[in-house]
Amino acid sequence: VGTWSDTALAAYRRELDQLRAELTAQQENVMSVAARAESDLAAAREEAAQLEQEAIATAQAASMRAALNRVATAVETGAPFVDALSDFGATDLPVDLTDAAANGVATTAQLTQEFPIAARSALAIARAEGVSDDAGGIGGFLRSRFGVRSPAPQEGEGPAAVLSRAEAAIKEGRVVDALAELEALPEVARAEMTDWTARATQRADVLDAIATLSETFN
Repeated sequence: VGTWSDTALAAYRRELDQLRAELTAQQENVMSVAARAESDLAAAREEAAQLEQEAIATAQAASMRAALNRVATAVETGAPFVDALSDFGATDLPVDLTDAAANGVATTAQLTQEFPIAARSALAIARAEGVSDDAGGIGGFLRSRFGVRSPAPQEGEGPAAVLSRAEAAIKEGRVVDALAELEALPEVARAEMTDWTARATQRADVLDAIATLSETFN
């Protein structure tokens, strides 16, 4: 009987150890599943937060592009664009935009219309100061007397040629090119173009700022 009892007890203990092992394995499996579930939940939350941030960023970028389009439209019409800039909120904007917002900028059409008056004055002073290459002879006298200048772009380094190329550029909407041409004028002639140059420069700077912001919000 004692031998049978020892055998039975040993078997019982083996079964008990096996049961404990199975329980331990099950417990470890449950803990592993719970850990994976927690990890998956954390990953899902992180992904959801990222998607939310991306959605917010996309919406903000769309809002910025819409505001920038309103600014660009105002620039083309010469209208103020303070209201459009307010849609940018706390965004750090180029000073060229903020400075021009209240009054708007000159349109290409306005600059084209104003150019001949300023150019005639610049050419007249250049001829009077003897720094124009077309002031000699009877032709030069007549040109100086009546403020005649070529309506077509001309080659050459003299004021008349420079002004003709600048005017051709502004007629085509190439404000930057027109300003670059005017840099070649004698100082006395360039001084006569100061007001026009300032208006054209403001437009060029605003357009450059718009282009920079457009790249930012794309």
